Formats: sequence, C-alpha cells, structure tokens
Amino acid sequence: MWINRIIVFLLWVLSLVGISYYGGPVSYGFFAFMTLVPILMLLYLVIVFLRFRVFQKMEGRYLVANHVQPFLFTLQNESPFLFASVKVNLFSAYSVITGQMDGVEYELMPHSGVKNDASIICRYRGVYQAGIRSIEIRDFLHLFRFTYKNREPLWVIVKPDLIEIDELTCLDESMLNTSRSGADLSQPDILVRDYVPGDDIRFMHWKSTARTHSPMIRERTGEEQERISFILSTARKKEDPALSLPSENKMLETLLAVALYFVKKGIPINSWWMKDDLVLKTANHMEAFNELYDELSLVVFSETRPDSLLFPLLKNNPALLDSRMVFIILQEWSKEALDLIDNINKNNIPAVVFLITEDEEEIQAVSLPLTQVIPLSPEAVLKEVL
Repeated sequence: MWINRIIVFLLWVLSLVGISYYGGPVSYGFFAFMTLVPILMLLYLVIVFLRFRVFQKMEGRYLVANHVQPFLFTLQNESPFLFASVKVNLFSAYSVITGQMDGVEYELMPHSGVKNDASIICRYRGVYQAGIRSIEIRDFLHLFRFTYKNREPLWVIVKPDLIEIDELTCLDESMLNTSRSGADLSQPDILVRDYVPGDDIRFMHWKSTARTHSPMIRERTGEEQERISFILSTARKKEDPALSLPSENKMLETLLAVALYFVKKGIPINSWWMKDDLVLKTANHMEAFNELYDELSLVVFSETRPDSLLFPLLKNNPALLDSRMVFIILQEWSKEALDLIDNINKNNIPAVVFLITEDEEEIQAVSLPLTQVIPLSPEAVLKEVL
C-alpha cells in the first residue's frame, strides 16, 4: 500500500514539474488526473461503505463450548460498482469458524454477493462476541484502507461443555472409599440401575442382568448415600476476559464432570457457590443434575465475590460437615480456603482441591494429610487428566 502511495505521489510531482516547465493541455490534463485520483479513490471507499452489507446468522440462542453450531454469513454488494477488495476479520480469540479463514479478501461484482454456510465452535463458556469482528475495504489502486467494526455484532451465550468420564483415575482410591459413618452396605433396595464401572459387584442384580442381557446393580439405602459436596469459587482473578475465560470455563467443566460421575453412580451431591448470597444446589438424579447444569451455566464470576466471602460462610456449615467428601474448585490459594480445608479435615472428611492454574508456586503451596491437590491447566483435556 505504501509503495502505491509513493508511486502516485511521485507521478503527481512529475505532473507538477510538467506544468511548471512545459505547460500545454497534456501536462495540465495529466496534473488534473493525478490530483483527482486520490480524491476519487476516497469517494469510492465512501460508496463502498454506504452500499456494502454483511449479514450473519446462527441457529439457536445458546451454544455449548467446543460443540459445532451451524453458522451462516453473507456479503452483499448493492451498488452498480465493483468492490475491489473486501476483507473479513473474525473474532478468533474465543471462537473458530470452520470453512472460513480469517482475513480472506473478496472481490464483489455489482449487485452480487457471497454466501458462506460454515460452522462455529466457541471454545469457552460465557457471553461474548463471535463471528465477524470487522470489515476492511480498499480502493482499486490500494491507496487507502478503511476498517470498521461490524455494525451488527453477534453475541453468543455459551454453556460449559459437559464431559462424561467413566472413572476418576486422578483420585486417591483410599480417599474415595472413606466413609465416616460406618454405613451398613448390606441392605440393598429392590431398585436397580445400569452398572457403572467402579460399582461394587457384590450388589449385582443377577435376575435383572439375565433378563436385560446388561449388567444391573441394586440401588442401596443407608448412610452410604451421604452426599458429596462441591465448592466453586466464583471470584474473578483477572480483569482481561482473554485471561479469565479459559480458567473459569475449566472450573465449571471440572465441577460438572465430577458431579455427573457421582450422580450417575446414584450418589447425591451438594454444590455451593457465591451469587448475591451463598447458593446451595442439590442433585440426586439426572433431572436435578440438568437443573444444576443450567444454573451453573449462568454463574457470573466477579471481583465482588472474593473467596473471603464464600469460605467463612461454609466453615461450620452442618450440611457441609456431614459430607462424605468435599471437592473444592479454585484458581489460587487464600487464607480463607486453607482455614476451611483445615476444618473439613479436622472433622475427618477428605477434601480434593482442583486447582485451575499454571502457576507452579500455587501448585506447591499446600500439603495436608486428608487433602489431595490436583492441578489442572486451563487448557487441560479432562478425559485425559481425570
């Protein structure tokens, strides 16, 4: 572009020299032409800006992170002039559009357009803009470039991805099997369900298994059904969404994946987090878990919800201290978190901390006898690490 500008400027200087030393209609005509060229190119860009149309559409209001969603966009030239260069710039920090490269240039004939049936994949849970970020137009001679934001941005509401795991290999089995109550596991109920890897085969319901040709397990009653508790920190640690969204997304994915694992095994769960006040959501079957998923999808992480508000409220909570195990999802350690974990351990309750961070100092900061710390990168693949 700068080379073209230099060439036009040198030609204009040459035309000025021509009229200064030679005169005549040819010299004056050439000078007038070289003077008008930049003005005409700028006028052309104004016409393109006023007559160019961009349209984008996505099916449905809600998306799920890392799931493919149909995405349509069209570029339309509604003028009688050729549009020499129209470049489409995409939001690429949080989403990917398959079938459309970022920064592709189009040449649009008069009264024509480009239609692209593509797909969009949003990487993180949250509310943000996706699709076409800006349009860049240039004139025929590439003297000027004008970039402007899309006048109809596409806002997406992205729910966290729900990862199903068959077993929690990351957990210390001795902690997972800890039961403080001495529950009687010898009284199975007559209710049966599908076998899940990790179930005790002593409670296999052989008649149902033979009838259905699929392993079936008896549901058990008794205090072995003590709830598993989850505590989610909703404190925002970084103001920049590009830095905060990956960690917050992984926190929700982790909670939901582990919670789903226990609900599918018939173990009820409690989930705690801060909203305007302390929120408790329980789930002991899939319908209740789906409600939990919907609520967690709308959780807002904020600087106004620090861990210093959440953890003191739970320190002596009877429902929490009656848990079989407590899972805590954090981004960084705090005094309040350590105090809560210490109190949980004093009540002989094992705790598991999922620490969503890449900071080595945070990972090595804590060692407690009844607490397992599992560091996870914001970009970790849960099926591989859990």
